[in-house]
Amino acid sequence: MTKEMNNVIAIAKEFHIRPSEVVGMTTELGQYCFDAAAVAYIRYMEDDKTPRYPEDRERNPGLQMLMG
Repeated sequence: MTKEMNNVIAIAKEFHIRPSEVVGMTTELGQYCFDAAAVAYIRYMEDDKTPRYPEDRERNPGLQMLMG
């Protein structure tokens, strides 16, 4: 997930629509998968966990060492 997911979820909540509608998903399978990912992300955040973003790798020397 990226930081943009926070924005998508905020817009969906504000306008009472599905997150897949915010990003313009058109297939039912795509909508289902995206909405399921958004729910998983919301639950992850509700558990007071901090998401890791790709740019965090640059600030994580241990991960940089493992990734080579």
